[in-house]
Amino acid sequence: MEEILKKVEAAATANPFFGQMKSAFTNEAAKRTWGDDRWAILPDQPVKVGQTWKKRIENENPRLGLVVNDFQCKLDRITESQGRKVAIITFTVKVSQPADDKNKKTDPSPKPKIEEGSISGTATFDLKAGQIIKQTDETRMHMTMASPGGGNGSSIDFQTLIKQTTTVQSPAERQKQKKEKLAKAKAKAAESKAAEAKKRP
Repeated sequence: MEEILKKVEAAATANPFFGQMKSAFTNEAAKRTWGDDRWAILPDQPVKVGQTWKKRIENENPRLGLVVNDFQCKLDRITESQGRKVAIITFTVKVSQPADDKNKKTDPSPKPKIEEGSISGTATFDLKAGQIIKQTDETRMHMTMASPGGGNGSSIDFQTLIKQTTTVQSPAERQKQKKEKLAKAKAKAAESKAAEAKKRP
């Protein structure tokens, strides 16, 4: 992640929010994002279509302190996608902070407080490959934080909505996708150039 961070820093010099995002570019954060959290939706034992299961994941977040994610998952269906047999898993997550976070004693600095947090999404699991090949989720967070100026119990109230889709592709699939996008971009540029030529007297 150190090498990735160097590249992102070089490209994000003018981004005023990058300082808040740097904590996501560590080995531990990457392990959580692409390992523990991502695989948390999978059941610990065989399940049938329609069955549900629960799971709890606790992580130490550099900005928020201890965060608890309570997962509610369901095997929605078994189907085929692009010639692959896949399992479609739907999930919701309640995001919260425990009132008895012991780390507050060692790090009493003010941190955002999660008033309400939730995640909902769908994952496509390739049964033969044994991995999640696509995941779409939506995260909603309502948080408050003590105002930097302090005094009179003033606080900042903010809400965020993050939508994201991640896919896993082979190098060959990725190269094919790049070529297709490049071809579309060239075709669009050619159309624009032709349209501009027609406008000229």
